[in-house]
Amino acid sequence: MIKATGLGSGLDIDSIVAGLVNAERQPVEQRLNRLGASIDAEVSAFGQISSVLAGLESAVQTLNDRALVSQRTVSNSDWNAVAPTVSGSGINEIVQANP
Repeated sequence: MIKATGLGSGLDIDSIVAGLVNAERQPVEQRLNRLGASIDAEVSAFGQISSVLAGLESAVQTLNDRALVSQRTVSNSDWNAVAPTVSGSGINEIVQANP
């Protein structure tokens, strides 16, 4: 004997099916949302790295510009501030070996 449940039983089949579909969908949807957030974070990090590297490239190009380098000068009015001092016994051996 075949019994037909649902249509004449008073059960809300649409709600039951919708509940089962949502129960199946939620974990997959949450996993995809986490994956999407992770990918967004990685893309953002690569964008930041790219921006920093572009700034570095610009700075290196500026340093490599011979016209700018030839314009630089160094001067010091107080030579005592940078006067070298030598200590240790090794300097005597160097001086004696190279008269």
